[in-house]
Amino acid sequence: MLQPESTGVIFVDIQGKLAELIEQAEPFISNTVALFKGAQDLHMKTLVLEQMPDKLGHTASALSDCFSSEQQIIAKHHFNACHEAEFVTQLQDPSISDWLVCGIEAHICVYQTITGLLESDLATPRSIHLVCDAIGSRNLNNKAIAIQKLNALGVQLSSTEMCLYELLKDAQNPAFKRILSYIK
Repeated sequence: MLQPESTGVIFVDIQGKLAELIEQAEPFISNTVALFKGAQDLHMKTLVLEQMPDKLGHTASALSDCFSSEQQIIAKHHFNACHEAEFVTQLQDPSISDWLVCGIEAHICVYQTITGLLESDLATPRSIHLVCDAIGSRNLNNKAIAIQKLNALGVQLSSTEMCLYELLKDAQNPAFKRILSYIK
């Protein structure tokens, strides 16, 4: 079971106009926002990646409006974020044993970043959880193929609501009502 103190979330390239072109963009963005706000309420580590922000724009405002002034953004140009030194440095937090991954595009940057994690021993297959309703592609077939391939590699599949309730554990958790409001 996921524990808030040992789980982090990686938000991959949820940027500008591309976020709006994703199939089922509205629920995708809503789920990433719910996941981010839930992670904040549970005091979890969040890593936010942006693919060539000078060309593709910055994180979509629906998500970036949730950022605190301390939120670090890691700019990248590789599809696989594991080729970016700052990302690798942030991953090496010894308190984090599980990573939730969401973002776009599922079959490009999300897929290559997760396979990079697996190939580099920066994470083990059971410590990576793909939040399937918080990933997207411009084409749903590409998203489905990415999910299938990552699951075959041992990546755990989850959903926004499932992982947030797993992290909460108890309806008496002080964050429960706030998190419930994000997923309703």
